[in-house]
Amino acid sequence: MALLCLRRVVERLQAGLAVAGESGQQDWTAPGFLTVDGKRGLGPVAAVAALGAVIPRALWRCKRLCPGAGL
Repeated sequence: MALLCLRRVVERLQAGLAVAGESGQQDWTAPGFLTVDGKRGLGPVAAVAALGAVIPRALWRCKRLCPGAGL
């Protein structure tokens, strides 16, 4: 599927609509709410960066709520 989108990605980069390598900005606005501004980065790159912030927080909260769950 990535190859199917390659033309669109290249067009967006050439037109200046997207910035290669930009992972966006993530801000925790509440303990369980992450606000993400992609900063004109490509969607998958910004999404992976956001998940990098969400996953550790989610695991930490799960461990606190369910200490015997084996997480």
